Amino acid sequence: MVFGPGNFYVLSQLYAHLFRRKMISSGLVAVTFTLLLYFNILGARFLYKIPITKNSVIGALVGGFGVVLIFAPEIMNFVPGSRSIWGLTLGALGTLFASAGNLVSYKHRETGVPIMASNAFGMFYGSLFTLIIALILQESFETQWTAKYVTSLLYLSVFGSVIAFGAYLTLIARIGAEKAAYTSIINPIIALVLSSLFEDFRWSTAVFFGIALCLLGNILTLHKKRTAVRSSF
Repeated sequence: MVFGPGNFYVLSQLYAHLFRRKMISSGLVAVTFTLLLYFNILGARFLYKIPITKNSVIGALVGGFGVVLIFAPEIMNFVPGSRSIWGLTLGALGTLFASAGNLVSYKHRETGVPIMASNAFGMFYGSLFTLIIALILQESFETQWTAKYVTSLLYLSVFGSVIAFGAYLTLIARIGAEKAAYTSIINPIIALVLSSLFEDFRWSTAVFFGIALCLLGNILTLHKKRTAVRSSF
C-alpha cells in the first residue's frame, strides 16, 4: 500500500481543526510540528538502522530552540487546560502521522517505487482519510464560487500539493527522511517573511536571533564530515 504522503493530509486536517476550534495558537502549532524532525531521526534509526549523527542531533536541538524563541510570546501565553492539552495532543498525533509518511516514503525509494506513483496514491489515501476525519468531526462542506476562493484552491491543489509533495518526496529520496524533516524548522521563517509582507508582523531582536539559530541548525544538520563513522552513535 502506497500511503506515505497521504499522512500529510491527515496532518493538515488535524491542524486545520486546531485552528478552527482555537485549541492552541499558531505559534504552538509551529513548535509542535518541529517534532517531525525528532520523530524522523528516531524512526530512521530504529526502523532502518540509520546512524544518528551528532550534527543531526545538535542541529535539531539548535533549530528547535530557534523556533521556540521566535514564538516565545505565544508560548508564554499558553494556559494549561483540558482544551489546550487536547490541542497539543492532536498536534503531536498529526506530526506522528506525518513522520510515518516520511519513513514509508523513504522505504519506497529503496524498493524502487516511482515518486509520481507514490505521490498519486498518497493523495488518494490522504483524501480518503481526510474525508473520514471531516465526517467524524461533523465538518461542513462549503464551496465559494469566487475568484479568490477558486484561485486559492487551485494554488493549494497544484503548487501546495502536487508540486510540493513531489519535491519533498524527491528530497527524502536524496538526503533521507531525517534530514528532509528539517523543513519543519525552516517553514516558520518563510511564514514570518510572508507575514511581514502581507500582514502587520513586527520584527524583534528575539525573532532575528531565533531565525539565526534555525539557519545554524540547518547548516549543522546538512554538514557532512569526512570521518562520518566517528560522528555517529
